[in-house]
Amino acid sequence: MRDKICSSKDSLVTRDCPLRVNVASLLMVVLMGKMEYATEILRCLLLRLIDKSVGTKHPQLMLRRTESVVEKMLTNWMALCMYNYLKEYSGSSLFLLFKAIKYQIEKGPVDSVTHDARYSLSEERLLREQIDHGLVVSTPLFCAFYVLFAFS
Repeated sequence: MRDKICSSKDSLVTRDCPLRVNVASLLMVVLMGKMEYATEILRCLLLRLIDKSVGTKHPQLMLRRTESVVEKMLTNWMALCMYNYLKEYSGSSLFLLFKAIKYQIEKGPVDSVTHDARYSLSEERLLREQIDHGLVVSTPLFCAFYVLFAFS
């Protein structure tokens, strides 16, 4: 199979495959029990992709997007290889970091429609002007009305 994939036409390497994400994910699921074999196939396909992208105008853009099966296989392979490490060592620290950032963002006002926040990590999601804010609590009456008449 490895020789067939590595010597096949460029359909697995180029951006022509319409279901490239599904194909890459399914390939990695099938090969998940044989990571050495998956690594060898991925290495072969990556070498072909590198050879092909060297001849283009912008070879530095090769792995910027996951537009080919090989690039998606690489991200899946990395996720599988990092799973045990994340689970046992750094997963809890990353989760605590996520919760701390979320807490800091939610300390200030957050727009309920656009989700822009006063304390945000993203420049695009930043509330720029100072807003007098307060908590608004509303009780929807139509839900109780619906429940009463829907089940009677």
